[in-house]
Amino acid sequence: NNNPDALFLSNIIWAYAKLRVQPSPQLANSLLAWTAQGASQMGPQMISNSLWGISILSTAPTSSSSSSLTSFLMSPGPNLLKALDRRVAQLLPEFKSQEISNVMLAYGRMTYFPKAVFGSSPMLIDSV
Repeated sequence: NNNPDALFLSNIIWAYAKLRVQPSPQLANSLLAWTAQGASQMGPQMISNSLWGISILSTAPTSSSSSSLTSFLMSPGPNLLKALDRRVAQLLPEFKSQEISNVMLAYGRMTYFPKAVFGSSPMLIDSV
């Protein structure tokens, strides 16, 4: 297995977003594909950092390099988001308030409402 580990991936995505630097199209595609594959190994903070970073990078002003990230999220990206959403739903009771707020901010920024996390209601799950 030549894929980086989940912590490494979430930190890289978070760092690119924090610095407001778009990764190259090739790197963006690799990071997001590896993240989709490793989502089941992520804990709450890794998921939170990844979703927050993805939301920052995918909603940044479009340039030739950033359009790759946005197009990835619109094509194979739903698999990435579905994988992360499943993990959020599985671990939601373990999330700290900062992790929940980062996830909510990310979903809002992407105008994305995952039913895997919220069911059919936009209300946050009562167990949180």
